[in-house]
Amino acid sequence: MPCQNIVWVNNKGSGTGNFTVYKNSEKRHSQIWFDSDCSNVRKLLSRLSHKTLKNPFDEQTRLEYLSVRRQYKQLLRHKKLKYRDNKVDELIKTRTSTEFWTNLRYLSTQKKASPDSNVPLRKLYNHFQQLHSAPNADNLCEKQDEIIKELKDRETILSQFAELDQPFSEDEVKHSIKMLKNKKTAGLDPILGVKC
Repeated sequence: MPCQNIVWVNNKGSGTGNFTVYKNSEKRHSQIWFDSDCSNVRKLLSRLSHKTLKNPFDEQTRLEYLSVRRQYKQLLRHKKLKYRDNKVDELIKTRTSTEFWTNLRYLSTQKKASPDSNVPLRKLYNHFQQLHSAPNADNLCEKQDEIIKELKDRETILSQFAELDQPFSEDEVKHSIKMLKNKKTAGLDPILGVKC
């Protein structure tokens, strides 16, 4: 059955039963790739299922039900693979990191990857090689150009003030102490500088 509900019947001594419905955790009809085609075939399958339950010995209805069920499963498989392939193409073409990680998160949450939906290894290799290669001026957007310019400016500023990051030498400390005025404070604290 497409809805994949399991009904357990516990018969008691009085002849009545308790019915418990356990629904499958993955509901296909709530998936993004589940469109109107899938919904229509699902409704048809449901109608045929009810017909088969009402007339269990009708061979024609049973064969029709099995045929539609087979078509329904193939359609679901096809829609899911098509949607996943589109997501992989989006992943390859993404330029922003948020879109990339959103698409990648969707792909990584899929339970089973069908052999038909695998991305060719060469395609993935080229994508990541392009991501990690030196930036080419032809495929950069304005924001990326601004970021690169800002990084270059920071590099030049850091190289100009690199001498400020050097540790103090003993000679520099001695020279600074000699430059202090006797019995004067260097700052707001009341400590007087006294040379010995």
